[in-house]
Amino acid sequence: MDPDYYVLGITLSQGHAWLPLLTFIGGISAASAMVIVTTLALSSMCLNHLLLPASYPDPKVNLYYWLLWGRRLLIGLIILAGYSFYAFLEHSSGLVQLGLISFVAVAQFLPGIVGLLYWRRATRDGFIAGLAAGILVWALTLLIPMLEKSGFLSAGYSVQQWQAYTGLDHWSFATFWSLSLNGLLFTLVSLFTSQRPAEAEAAQSCCSSTFIPLSGAVSARSPAEFKRELAELLGRSTADQEVDRALADLGMSPNESRPAELRRLRERIERNLYGLIGPQMSHLIVNRKLALDARARTALADSMRYVEERLARSRSLLHGLTRELDTLQRYQRQILEDLPLGACALGQEGEIILWNQAMEACTGIRGAAAIGYPLSHLPHPWNELLAGFARASDSHVYRTQIQAEGRTRWFNLHKAVITDTSISGVTEAPGMVILVEDLTQMETLEAELAHSDRLASVGRLAAGLAHEIGNPLTGITSIAQNLRYEEEREAIDQSIEDILVQTNRITHIVRSLMNFSRGSEPLRQRTEVGLCRILEEALELVKLTHKEKNLLFILECQAGIRLKGDAQRLSQVFVNLLSNACDASQPGDSIGIEALEEGQQVTIRIRDRGTGIPDSFRERLFEPFATTKPSGKGTGLGLSLARNIVLDHQGTIEIESEVGRGTCVTIRFPGTTSA
Repeated sequence: MDPDYYVLGITLSQGHAWLPLLTFIGGISAASAMVIVTTLALSSMCLNHLLLPASYPDPKVNLYYWLLWGRRLLIGLIILAGYSFYAFLEHSSGLVQLGLISFVAVAQFLPGIVGLLYWRRATRDGFIAGLAAGILVWALTLLIPMLEKSGFLSAGYSVQQWQAYTGLDHWSFATFWSLSLNGLLFTLVSLFTSQRPAEAEAAQSCCSSTFIPLSGAVSARSPAEFKRELAELLGRSTADQEVDRALADLGMSPNESRPAELRRLRERIERNLYGLIGPQMSHLIVNRKLALDARARTALADSMRYVEERLARSRSLLHGLTRELDTLQRYQRQILEDLPLGACALGQEGEIILWNQAMEACTGIRGAAAIGYPLSHLPHPWNELLAGFARASDSHVYRTQIQAEGRTRWFNLHKAVITDTSISGVTEAPGMVILVEDLTQMETLEAELAHSDRLASVGRLAAGLAHEIGNPLTGITSIAQNLRYEEEREAIDQSIEDILVQTNRITHIVRSLMNFSRGSEPLRQRTEVGLCRILEEALELVKLTHKEKNLLFILECQAGIRLKGDAQRLSQVFVNLLSNACDASQPGDSIGIEALEEGQQVTIRIRDRGTGIPDSFRERLFEPFATTKPSGKGTGLGLSLARNIVLDHQGTIEIESEVGRGTCVTIRFPGTTSA
């Protein structure tokens, strides 16, 4: 029977009356689906590649409405053309033959498609030459014989003798020779012709190991400008809908202004327009209204992200040295991401190109929200801290503090300028790397350590205080006992006055001890304090603990000197230094304390005539727990804490010592207005 009805013939031969009926219904369903799918595909292709390029609608017309009815019209014409084709050819050629002839015709594209995708040397001339040769053989061996059989024309030639000579059947002969000649001419013509620039670019884009550099920036600078530009060709409503749709697809803000994100938006709009008006018209419209400015310098952050995304998608296709370089790049990138210090790298235009995980944890700002923007776009206070440091001439800033998240935080900042010298010797605009070291936890620990050392000092002061307080208490007790027997008013008043004097003496001693022992938190507000009063209180506390040595203390403090700082922490510095001077002195020695203003600085010198510091120990002077005192006589934290407190007050500390001749400690602080 006719090959078109083989399926029905098989079911009829089985003798079941209902089976051919089900088969016929299934065939009708499959044929209807084929007609629907093919018609829709052809209507879109004709609309995008024929109708729109020939007659693009006026922007004032609703584009969606115009496209809908244009596609409906094309569907009707295509169905009519298909029926006409059936009416002319079906009576002499079956569907099977028509399907095989169409298959061989479509197969002529295979050599060119495979070659263009995987062979860089392929050219447009070679593709056309091969396709033309294959179509010619196909027409001579299949199309013309079919038309001759249908009575449309008389060719007057036959290929049966060539077919018999090769030993191939009719279909194999046509397929083999059409594809062979197609591939042969495609290869030869491509080898003997040169590629045009556009062909070379297209060939590179199809090669898996080649990356297209991100060049140029979109001329439109915001989504609002995108809408205005596209409205001239698409109409206002269509342009608004398509831009809003692309923004929603990308999860992008309507206020986006970064060049890289605007380029992504441009590509997304073009991709969305593919389904609406086809790739040819969408590419034409986007290139015309959202053109790329090739002269605009692409931000380094954009190029890095683009290349990294392409590498991530093509990882499995890399081989050899390319794969090794990619592995090394990933390893180096991971080192920067996992670095325990906050790292921020800036491109040549000042935009952020790196924002590692430590930076995210330190600032609370996600890398996606920072990369591509300049430092000035960061939230407060990070914009002032980092942008100010980037503009400053200093490469290092130590112990700077800011108010963030409702608390005070301390940081060390470091930066390095990166210059890129090209092969031609021209130095490009510099980039920069900024490292941020969070010292907040260390500052808190140091404050707690200082408080602990202060409490230890209080313990050492206890013995002297007990003796010092005991004397006025004994006097108060004796005076109180005598009051029982006093009858004269003057004597009673004098006794009361003596008791008050002794009580004030005790109160003064206890207050000095409490001021010294009180903790000083890192958040404590610094105020202007009188330096002489701090030195006097520190000296009074030290005298209590070293009374048995009969040391002579000489305090020379210029009147009116004031410092901006924390009185308790400054007091601890002087108590620690005076205690060290007392421990190093012999009974009867003198210790001098001098404080004066020198220009814009306040200088304090503490001199003793003690044993001095050995040369072998001087390099470890400010190390925690380093001490020359016997075990149990000191914690070794005094100088370390004193140095940290001085540095925290923007001061400096220097120690000059000579064994057997004594030590001089010099401290300098920034001055303030005299009282």
